[in-house]
Amino acid sequence: MNKKLQPKQKLLESAQRLNALMKALPVGITFSTDTTCEYITGNPYLLRKLEMVRGDNISISALDDNVVSRKLRHFINGRQITGAEMPMQRAIAENKQIGPLEIDVELPSGKHWVMEAIGAPVHDEMGNVVASVAVNVDLTERKRADEANRLERLIEEEKQKNEFIADATHELRTPLAIIKGNVDLALRAKSYEAKSMRETLNAIDNEVLHLDKLLSDLTLLTIEGNNFQRKINPHKVQIRELINRIVKRHQTLAKKKSIEIHIKHLTGADLPGDERYLEKLFSNIITNAILYGKVGGSVRISDKKLDGKIHIDIRDDGVGISKKDSPHIFDRFYRTESSRSKNIGGTGLGLAIVKWIAKAHGGSVTVVSRENVGSTFTVTLPLLQ
Repeated sequence: MNKKLQPKQKLLESAQRLNALMKALPVGITFSTDTTCEYITGNPYLLRKLEMVRGDNISISALDDNVVSRKLRHFINGRQITGAEMPMQRAIAENKQIGPLEIDVELPSGKHWVMEAIGAPVHDEMGNVVASVAVNVDLTERKRADEANRLERLIEEEKQKNEFIADATHELRTPLAIIKGNVDLALRAKSYEAKSMRETLNAIDNEVLHLDKLLSDLTLLTIEGNNFQRKINPHKVQIRELINRIVKRHQTLAKKKSIEIHIKHLTGADLPGDERYLEKLFSNIITNAILYGKVGGSVRISDKKLDGKIHIDIRDDGVGISKKDSPHIFDRFYRTESSRSKNIGGTGLGLAIVKWIAKAHGGSVTVVSRENVGSTFTVTLPLLQ
C-alpha cells in the first residue's frame, strides 16, 4: 500500500515545492496551456505588479467579455501592441524563444510598470508545442535610476558648459584689454614717433596672434565628440617622420634655453590618424617640455610597441608638476603654480587639446612627474592593423 502511495506523495511534494518557488521568486512568471493564449495565469509576484489577484486572466488575447484583460495595455517603444505581438504568443507561433523585449505595461490604476519579458514554447514528448511560459523582470527601478543618472549628467554638462564660457570670457578679456590700452595710448599721443608706434603695433599684433590661437583652440574644444570624429581624416601616419619633423621645428625654441632634444629610439610604426591633429598633440607636449625645462637641460623622446599600441614617452628634466596640480593639468584653462610664477604664455588649453585629440584617435595620454625633477608624458595610440 505504501509503495503505491509513494509516487503520488513524491508528485505532491514536487508540486508543493514548485508552488513555494513560484511564490518566492522575485520575478514574474506567466504560463498558458492554451496555445491561443486566451487564458494566462501569473505567479503572485507578477499579479501584485499588475495589480491583479489570484485567478485573474491576464491575457490581452482573451475574449472581449474578459473585463480583467481589458484593464491592461502593453506598449513597445510607445506603440500599443496586440496579444499576437506578446512574447508568449509569438513563442508559440514561431516555435522559438522570443525576447528579451522591453514592455511598458499600463496598469488598471493608470500607473506604468516597465518589464523585460522573455517568452518560450513548451513541447510535449513528440515535440509539439502545447504551452508557453514567460519570465518578466522588473525594469522600473533601473529605468528610474538610468533617468536619474541621465539628468545628473545633463546637469553636470550644463555646469561644465557654464564654467567653460566663464573661463573663456575671462581669457578673451585680457588680450582685448591690452589691445585697447595700446590703441588708447596711441590715440592720446601728441606726436607719432616711428619707434614708439612700432612698439605699440607690435604689442597689438602679439595680442591679436594670441587671440587667434585662443579662438582656434576654443573652436577645437567646443566641437562635440561625434562631430570631431567626423572632422578627423584618418590615413597612415609614420610616427618617426612625424616626430622628427616636429622636433626640427622646435629646435630654435630649444636653443634659446640651451636645451637639447634627444630622439632616443623611435620605431618605424604606422598609425591610423589625422596628421594635422597628431602634429598639434605632440607639438603641444614638446613645447611645454621646453618652456618648463631647465636651462641647459634636455628633452628625451622614445617609444615602444605593446599589445597593438604604441607608447610615446616625452621626458623633460624641468620644474615638474606638484601633487596638487597633477590631477588638473588636462583641465581646460588650468595653469599650474609654476606656469603662473614664471608668467609663461599660452591659452591654458594646450594639454586639454592633447587629451581631446588622443581620445578622438582611440588613445590616451598620462603623465608621471616630480617637482624639480621633471615630467614624462606618455601618449598611447593604436597601431595600424
